[in-house]
Amino acid sequence: MKTAFRSLIVSCALIAAADMAPAQAAPVNGLNIDSLTLDLTDANGLALRHYDFGAGALQMYSYQRRGAIVADLVDGPLGLGVLTAPSAPPLDAGLHAWPSGEVQYGSLSLDLGAWYLQSYDAASSQVSQTFYQGQEGLITPVDANNRFTLRWQGADPVTLGGQQAYTRWSIDGTALTSPVPVPAALWLLGSGIIGLLGLMPRRASSGRR
Repeated sequence: MKTAFRSLIVSCALIAAADMAPAQAAPVNGLNIDSLTLDLTDANGLALRHYDFGAGALQMYSYQRRGAIVADLVDGPLGLGVLTAPSAPPLDAGLHAWPSGEVQYGSLSLDLGAWYLQSYDAASSQVSQTFYQGQEGLITPVDANNRFTLRWQGADPVTLGGQQAYTRWSIDGTALTSPVPVPAALWLLGSGIIGLLGLMPRRASSGRR
């Protein structure tokens, strides 16, 4: 009887806690990237070129120069790299100056408005062009371990080797989130439950005397 009553109290407390605690978004600190790929297509979506940048790490709220997120790729005389958050004019990410994101309800929401593709001369390392490729409002599911697969199309077409192409980006990885603080009301509720359960054995013992 005592065990059943205790289980009933705990069940009621859990229900109350669920009602009291609004679902809170967990801020994303960064993305551990297992794979970053870039596909170039024509206007009809026909694949022209595939680039696999491999693994890396994307930091939120931070500028990362070319080569810091993932290693650059060299394709003959062409060098390619990605960067976030422009460091100086004429590049301007406006309101989306830094990557940001959150996890809530099993979904990862990202603002990658500061994502860029940069081409350069592989022999001299001289930058040729920097293409704005950012997108805001990106949403994709995450599993229990915050693993995700993200796909998006670049905001602007690019011109590489004299050929204009459209870009398709893909990232597979894990979102690194900050812990969500437990509301004070839940701490108070938990303390009350522990106190109540602690009194139960003493009351049962005094009733047997």
